[in-house]
Amino acid sequence: MPVLSWLLMHAYSSFAPQLLVLPMLLILLGHPGSAFALVLGYGMAGFGASVISVWFPALGAHVTYGIASQALSSVNVHFGYAFLNEFHAVRDQATFVLSVAKAQGILTFPSLHTAVAILCAAFAASHVWLRYPILVLNVLMVVSTLTHGGHYVIDVIAGMVLALLALLAVGAIRRSALVTRVSVAIPVPTFKAR
Repeated sequence: MPVLSWLLMHAYSSFAPQLLVLPMLLILLGHPGSAFALVLGYGMAGFGASVISVWFPALGAHVTYGIASQALSSVNVHFGYAFLNEFHAVRDQATFVLSVAKAQGILTFPSLHTAVAILCAAFAASHVWLRYPILVLNVLMVVSTLTHGGHYVIDVIAGMVLALLALLAVGAIRRSALVTRVSVAIPVPTFKAR
């Protein structure tokens, strides 16, 4: 289905634009705390995925099964192969130098696309006009990790767990910051013994 494939490709490619645009929209809507929490959650998920991938480096399904882009008439498998040079170089070359200009995502397990989809949907959920468009876009992004990203279902499940852990951590940080602000703002009455 070429139209569905086109939608999934654009959803998969929305990873970086969402991380740039959604925090700005949240700030413009008067929710800078949510914008900060989204960026913090992404940082936590990215760090967690990076640590996990050191111990569980994984290639995607397209590479593992040798699925060439010509074999799938409507699916662009570019993202399943684009990272291979860096993926192998970081493990095999003693003098590997990371170039920002040539950098590709090298994480397959867990799926950071899935984690970002959940984080973006979660932080957009409280805003009526953002809620449904962001939810639909990110459901498509999760589905596209299987088709266009070459992820396995276990990569997606691990990405979901990673996002939920990031959401719990960000929630705990926000609650502790709120408690600190409230306790500083409200003077505590002192009683003197007579």
